[in-house]
Amino acid sequence: MSEQGTARRSTWLRCYFPRPGAELRLVCFPHAGGSAPFFRAWQQEISESVEVHAVAYPGRAERFTEPLVEDAPLMVAELAGELEALRDKPIALFGHSMGAFIAYETAQTVGGIAHLFLSGANAPHLRSGFPTLLDPDDEVLVRNITSLGGSASEILADPEIRELVVPALRSDLQLAEGYVDGHSGKLSCPITALLGTEDDRTRLDSVRGWAEYTTGPFALREYQGDHFYLEEHRADLLTELAATLTG
Repeated sequence: MSEQGTARRSTWLRCYFPRPGAELRLVCFPHAGGSAPFFRAWQQEISESVEVHAVAYPGRAERFTEPLVEDAPLMVAELAGELEALRDKPIALFGHSMGAFIAYETAQTVGGIAHLFLSGANAPHLRSGFPTLLDPDDEVLVRNITSLGGSASEILADPEIRELVVPALRSDLQLAEGYVDGHSGKLSCPITALLGTEDDRTRLDSVRGWAEYTTGPFALREYQGDHFYLEEHRADLLTELAATLTG
């Protein structure tokens, strides 16, 4: 086990603050262009009863030199083995934006998930009517992303950082906007869908559509804010996640 504040090493998962006494594990999937360190504060601030692991996508952060992956099922197939190593405790999944589709795909593929949290994402069959964020022009693509709010605008304002980030961002958007649910069966785990009230990339009825993807309980949660409401309301969100998971 790694020392406090140092990520537990694996290919796909990062756990910066291991909690041996936790009741369960929450595996978090970043948004398009995001990386595992986005959830570092979550790992430190969430209830002691929950141990947070963050998915490290190839092509960014510590995996910067690795090839990007634009296929959700392939990504999940590679991740699945590491998730099996965490099965000694219940596992819940949280995915934001693009990460919601990968989290859903993971739940369908590996099974046995205790709870699925899907944030900032319309249900796959209710995604029409939104303009694409992808654009062949990098400057236009960056403007589209910064319009979503959050800390991305500050990061992408630096030309050197933007040059490093845009390839992964473009790859992720191709994955997200091209994602098609190929599963015929429904999940049985509870699903909680979350969104920001001022997020123009989601609609309430489209997010509510996730209820059709499970035979288990469904809940819908709204937070004041834009697409990245989870940055502004991190403390409240972590409290709600922990309360939901621990009853």
